[in-house]
Amino acid sequence: MDELESKECIVCGHVEYIYTNAAYCVNCGAEAKNYCTNPYCENNNGRKIDLEPYCKACPDCGGITIFNQLGYFSSCNEE
Repeated sequence: MDELESKECIVCGHVEYIYTNAAYCVNCGAEAKNYCTNPYCENNNGRKIDLEPYCKACPDCGGITIFNQLGYFSSCNEE
C-alpha cells in the first residue's frame, strides 16, 4: 500500500494526509503533482517525474510545468 504524507494544495491551501500517488486535491480537485509538460523532456517521458510545487519551469528543459500551465501562479515574475 502507498504511504501517507501531509500535503498542502497549491490552489486552495487545504492540508490533508493523502496517499503519495494521489493525482488531485480532495478539496478542490486541483492537480496534486507538478510535472514538466514537454513530452520530449526526460522528466516527462511517460513517467511524469514530480517537480517541487514552486517550480514554474522544468529545471532540465525549461518547459512550463503543469501548475504554471493551469495558471496556479498569477505571474511568471512572482517569487
